[in-house]
Amino acid sequence: MTWTTPDGEPTDGPDGFPIPGTPGEVKEIPCHWHLGGNKEYRNEDNNITRQKGRIRIDVGVEMPEVGQEVVVVGHFKGEVKDIYRGQLSWRIDV
Repeated sequence: MTWTTPDGEPTDGPDGFPIPGTPGEVKEIPCHWHLGGNKEYRNEDNNITRQKGRIRIDVGVEMPEVGQEVVVVGHFKGEVKDIYRGQLSWRIDV
């Protein structure tokens, strides 16, 4: 699974001109993809979207936040809807 961390905040330089923030970093971790699910989510426009699948990852690895776009090569590309941090594995609902 891959995703890109958010860009850094822009700042003002000593001469008053804006300095763009640092670009996000691409992260990649091993995962297990499970197709399907029965949850429904409401987006910002109040539209209902159904869960596409579930991504399982090992405990303790860095993972994306809700709302970030993730790519599971050959299976899924889309937004993280929910995160669950369990004792034996972590789950990302998409």
